[in-house]
Amino acid sequence: MGSQACQGCHAEIAAAYAGHPMAQSASSAAEAPVVESYAPEVARFSKGGCEYVAERTEEGVYHQELQRDEEGEVYSQRVEVQWAIGSGERGRSYFIDRGGILFLSPLSWYSQRRTWDLSPGFPERGHLRFERQVTGRCLHCHAGRVNRLPGVVERFAHPVVREGAISCERCHGPGREHVARHQGGAPSEGDDPIVNPRKLSPSQRESVCNQCHLQGLDEVLRYGRTDFDFRPGMNLGEVWSVFVEGTGVVASGQTTAVSHVQQMQASQCFQESDGRLGCISCHDPHRVPQPDERRDFFNSRCASCHSDRSCSLPVAERQANSAGDSCIDCHMPRLGAVDVPHTSQTDHRVLKRPTQPAPESEPSQPSTVDPLKETDMQIFDLAEVPLANSELDRAWGILLAGRAEQRQSTEVAQQALERLQRVWELDRGDGAVADAYGICLALTGEVEQAIEIWSRGLLANPRSESLLYSLGLAHFTAGRHAEAFRHFDRLVTVNPWRSDYQGQRARTLLALGQMPAALEAATAARELNPSLPLVYEWLVYASEQAGQPEQAARYRQLEQRIRRR
Repeated sequence: MGSQACQGCHAEIAAAYAGHPMAQSASSAAEAPVVESYAPEVARFSKGGCEYVAERTEEGVYHQELQRDEEGEVYSQRVEVQWAIGSGERGRSYFIDRGGILFLSPLSWYSQRRTWDLSPGFPERGHLRFERQVTGRCLHCHAGRVNRLPGVVERFAHPVVREGAISCERCHGPGREHVARHQGGAPSEGDDPIVNPRKLSPSQRESVCNQCHLQGLDEVLRYGRTDFDFRPGMNLGEVWSVFVEGTGVVASGQTTAVSHVQQMQASQCFQESDGRLGCISCHDPHRVPQPDERRDFFNSRCASCHSDRSCSLPVAERQANSAGDSCIDCHMPRLGAVDVPHTSQTDHRVLKRPTQPAPESEPSQPSTVDPLKETDMQIFDLAEVPLANSELDRAWGILLAGRAEQRQSTEVAQQALERLQRVWELDRGDGAVADAYGICLALTGEVEQAIEIWSRGLLANPRSESLLYSLGLAHFTAGRHAEAFRHFDRLVTVNPWRSDYQGQRARTLLALGQMPAALEAATAARELNPSLPLVYEWLVYASEQAGQPEQAARYRQLEQRIRRR
């Protein structure tokens, strides 16, 4: 129905919620309230040998990457961004809309320090630039409602975002029957179908928040589910298998950006509450207290459980620690976010003495080397949503295959293979399993068997980019260039906005001796990513073979200048 359908009867709540950060979650970049600084001295910065510029013009909002050397400009790429993501309270990121396929810009605004910098997850060198694709999971959490294309993964109709605010229905469920009931258009027998999260079981209640506020180390979609299937009243594990470990707080006193849930559940307050304590015990989902209300608001929340005894410290000592005698200033201090630069957030472990190292703190660095043993991680919500052995095999197999690919580890691939083989025998149309199973087979040297698995998976998932790419590479490596081209050609039809896809198509055309077509494909790859030296190698070779020596020399010079970065 959309949130506007709720405002007539719930005007006061709607007015209060309009000021909540979740109500400004996503909007058109050109129409979003300006929280950023576009002053030249702020909106231009350098990282990893490149310059970056953010600019807002009458035509739209643009982000730019440039590389310069002593000879001048090597390349410049300027891209329009269509969607602003985030209220701006902590910061804002930006999506690029390319015909319903979305990409994350490498530039983000960080409000707490009022600075532009690379987006979270973008290293200084070797990042994905303007080609980091936005998944359905990203949109699920950062937009209220989107225009999905039925049966097509990660593709959206225009306009992509139907409702930018995290809408009423995201927490209360679809509203059509509720509205009809109260407007006299439906029978009133039975329970009102709208969901009041307070009346749900503890796990279901928390799942309403956890659908976006629990990230974990990794997650696997349940079989047959999409990222848009969750409805209030469900448990999180009915849609995703989320793998968690620890609290996300490292010994250096920093935390990962989305780890509130694990921290809260590690707290003594939560563990002794018998399910009564949850997100909405402390947070009003419809409004955020003003700065001058903050102390009293949260102190009253603490007092609702601790009314039988107050703080054990003398008032003078409490006020020395916190000028306003604030419970959360002492027991839930701000921690720097280790994975999102320039930001800090509240420590939800509710420590009695937060200045002392907590026993559950992880090592001084977050888990960049992910655990491989089931004892190191657990699936969140498993007690509330038990999984059959086949579903456990599927979740752990897909997770381990991803780790095996990241590390190029045959040992980890072997761990995954037995599980994936069992699941594959149950359903040979499961694209996620086909992708994972084939990766592990290829890593252990069974490339032809991997091709067989990927090909079977592609029959049921003909637009799968990962399957098309894997098959293209495998056939190219085996010298079957015509077969490789068939897959890469299909791949750029599915997604023409990835330079690596266009580049692999160009390389295959070079191997087939089709120089004009190879030159065209390599040029397309360069337009998408002018920073890739390998693309210039292909352009040099194709230009030489096409009888264009001057153009080949120009590309060779550019390649040398880019490699000097």
